[in-house]
Amino acid sequence: MNSIFPLKKYIKSILPLGLYGRVYLILFFPVVLILLVGSFVFIQRHFDYVTRQMISNIKPHFSLIITEINEASNKRETLEKVLPLSKSLALNFEFLGENEIVPPDQKLLYDFSGRIIISSLKADFPDILSIDLLANDGKILDIFFKTTFGNAKIMVSRRALSPSNPHQFLILIALTATLTTLIAVLFLKNQLRPIKRLSDAAVAFGKGQYYPLKISGATEVKSAIRAFLTMRDSIEKQISQRSHMLASISHDLRTPLTRLRLGVEFLEGSKYKDLIIDDIEVMDNMLTELLEFSRTGKSEPFEDIDPFLLAKAIHADASRLGLEIEIRLNSTSNDPPNIRCKPSAIRRAIENLIQNAEKFSSKCHFSVIIEPESIHFMIEDNGPGIDQEKQKLATTAFVKFDEARNLNHFKGVGLGLAIVANIAEEHGGELILARSDELGGLKAVISLPNINDGRPGGIRTPNQSVMSALL
Repeated sequence: MNSIFPLKKYIKSILPLGLYGRVYLILFFPVVLILLVGSFVFIQRHFDYVTRQMISNIKPHFSLIITEINEASNKRETLEKVLPLSKSLALNFEFLGENEIVPPDQKLLYDFSGRIIISSLKADFPDILSIDLLANDGKILDIFFKTTFGNAKIMVSRRALSPSNPHQFLILIALTATLTTLIAVLFLKNQLRPIKRLSDAAVAFGKGQYYPLKISGATEVKSAIRAFLTMRDSIEKQISQRSHMLASISHDLRTPLTRLRLGVEFLEGSKYKDLIIDDIEVMDNMLTELLEFSRTGKSEPFEDIDPFLLAKAIHADASRLGLEIEIRLNSTSNDPPNIRCKPSAIRRAIENLIQNAEKFSSKCHFSVIIEPESIHFMIEDNGPGIDQEKQKLATTAFVKFDEARNLNHFKGVGLGLAIVANIAEEHGGELILARSDELGGLKAVISLPNINDGRPGGIRTPNQSVMSALL
């Protein structure tokens, strides 16, 4: 029973993964199987049976000629008896010269009926030395045999021993199968195209992009597309309402906070003034996070940018703010560095990680690593980090930890990493948290697929071997 599982696993590994590949396999496998079975039956029945039947019809002629040769007293008498007989039987007979060499059996590799001719005649006539099926362009074959008076040759038409042009049937089957398969492929492509578009629309929607999709295809496919469009409209409406609600609440609360801040400034000599101002700043930071979170997923055009230039610009801005950050640029790809992304969103995500690292550490490294299939923006620090069992939970919205440190704003509402994770997922990538081996603190990696083929964003999974090395 255990031996079945490796075989099943091997079969799955060689099967195509895509829908097109599997559909074409379902289409081609029975066609090829029918062709093989039909060809085998045709060869078995036509080549074998018919050829043997035709050979059996001409065997008495060979037997008669050989009998006449053996009964003759000399070569001249043999020729006088055999030549008229061979002509009446539509055969040609002649003796070979003393120095003439008898060639070996000759036939084409794919000449199935030729094999039957050679084996059948040699089995019934032991005196046959060889049979040349390639002589005279294959139209007339030469049968060499030994006699009492030396080696001789009988020339007989190939049509007398096997059917003429037997391969035409196989060619006709192959052409018919090819034509019908092409028609089926064109039909299947039209049926599968709506499914492919539905998949593309689902991927684009998952990254916050709009993909125009019209209802087409078979009834079941139309039903699936219609259900997806209904779901997409409902989700977009909910997201819009959520974003509008957060933006409205944040904006409306900004006004009384501003008035409260101005009012506090007029408090002179109050011991509570600094505490009130600190609380106001905490609330203002919370509102800023809510506004940023409500902006994630908003439409921004994808552009082709150089990640190295983006990193240098972020480093320059951080330096102007007084942040001490070491930048590292590394590329293992020979192609010019290029990434298709939403520049403002990616920049905001990286700056969030850098600012959070600066709040909880004294040293920070910012690295850009470019692989043939992936681009990684990595921020490391020497802070307390996040426990391993809490790293996945840290990217959940509105989650804050009481102890140690988290990468979210220490006086925020727990949206810092959630914003970064949303931006990474919007680009087809992911945010991964781990412990920094070099600095001992937190390592945050924004890993994006390195795709620039004209499509917005990427859909490939980041290179897992590279991620293992990074983490």
